[in-house]
Amino acid sequence: MSDFVIENGVLKEYTGTDKNVVIPDGVTTIGIAAFIHSNLTTVSIPQSVTKIKVCAFSCSNLKEIAIPENVTEIEERAFINCKNLKSVFLPSHLEVFGKGVFEDCSQTLEIYCNEKIFTMLDGKAKDNLAILWLTNQATFEKNEVAAIEKYISRTGKRLISLISGDDGEAASKLLNCCKIKLEDLNVLISEYNDCKHNEILAALMDYKNRNYSVQEEEALVNEKLEKDLGIKELTLADLKKIFKFKEVNGAICISGYKGNDSFVNIPAFVDGKPVKSIHDKAFQGLEEVTTVILPEGITDIGKNAFSGCGITDITLPESIETIGNNAFSGCALERIVIPNNTISLGWFVFAHCNLLKEVILPDSLQEIGCYAFLFCEALENIVLPDGIKKIGTEAFANCCNLANVILPDSKAKIGNGIFTNCEKLEKIVIPKNIKLLDNYAFDGCNKLKKVTFESAKTKIGENVFRYCKKVEIHAPAGSFAEAYAKENNIPFVAE
Repeated sequence: MSDFVIENGVLKEYTGTDKNVVIPDGVTTIGIAAFIHSNLTTVSIPQSVTKIKVCAFSCSNLKEIAIPENVTEIEERAFINCKNLKSVFLPSHLEVFGKGVFEDCSQTLEIYCNEKIFTMLDGKAKDNLAILWLTNQATFEKNEVAAIEKYISRTGKRLISLISGDDGEAASKLLNCCKIKLEDLNVLISEYNDCKHNEILAALMDYKNRNYSVQEEEALVNEKLEKDLGIKELTLADLKKIFKFKEVNGAICISGYKGNDSFVNIPAFVDGKPVKSIHDKAFQGLEEVTTVILPEGITDIGKNAFSGCGITDITLPESIETIGNNAFSGCALERIVIPNNTISLGWFVFAHCNLLKEVILPDSLQEIGCYAFLFCEALENIVLPDGIKKIGTEAFANCCNLANVILPDSKAKIGNGIFTNCEKLEKIVIPKNIKLLDNYAFDGCNKLKKVTFESAKTKIGENVFRYCKKVEIHAPAGSFAEAYAKENNIPFVAE
């Protein structure tokens, strides 16, 4: 028991070194990052456990785990980076299943679950299951296969690019389950022709010959030409076929998308009325949507408006003022420029955008919500403008490639754990106007070497440098930072 830190049934931390671990009976919750620094290969979880929290297991050597049937909640990234995990049986009573639970796990990880649980999995876990079935590496019950086929029918274009090698049989099996638009099909044919995957190319050509005529091909070419030349203007009847929308105070709010194009150009006007906002969940989960253009005039993007979309590119107009909670969470964006009039970014707004490498924030920005960039694993640099008044809890937590940070020289209120587990961060300057570096600010930043405090008055909260074994504090002599360094046995340099 001495190897476990347990409070009120919550396993907070495992401090032992054993590779084969048995969690004590009576534990009800496995806490956040409880095993993140451990080297375990097997773990036994008691029946008393009902919840597994964020990043509970981030163990690259973990091979086996049995999740009890009593577990009802598994939170985001619970098994992140478990590269040697071979198979997992998910309990049938799950009620909460977060995004990226098996992020960065083995590509051949077998996930076994019932149909209800399959619908709760995020895109990557579903992709994994679908590919295992398509390539005959795993078999599933009839109702599970039906759920997988339904998923494939919506994501066939993306899944076909995940089939490794030249597996024509798997490609044919996939194509029998889905409908791929002619323009997308032509792109795939060109790609596979270039990379000389002959069997997959043959399957695609066979699919095209069976589903599309020469006349349809010609019509597609003509329609594209009309759009490119601006000849075809959409009527109100056309727009009603593509979008759901409603009028609010004389302006239009886009509330849904009924089209099937990957490229979406949202109109500036509908029936002569300006489009001012994108409603909550308007495009949520539309994985086939990859490019979106928003017109000038839109001021607000609602909660979950584009969460879970396949968006790789979006143009935000200068008129945008607020972007709501989870608005772009889980998207495939690589770069985002926040417009110059934007005032606030909501909670989780870009969380789990794993490919997001560059973020440009405007001087107008006043608030960044809690967990705004959580798990943006590709993000390398961030400059926080001086106009910011509030940065929420764990706003940049688990941005594992974040190496360069410039904090605002303002009286910004900074939430707990702002840079938790930013493992590439080596140095940072705390500007003179920041009054408090709150709890857990750099927890888990194990490469952090130098923290410079410009002010003698900046206060430091609890566990700010936990697991920062190399850190050295630079600050004025007689400062609060000097006292903190001495109290916590951290090397100090007076500047």
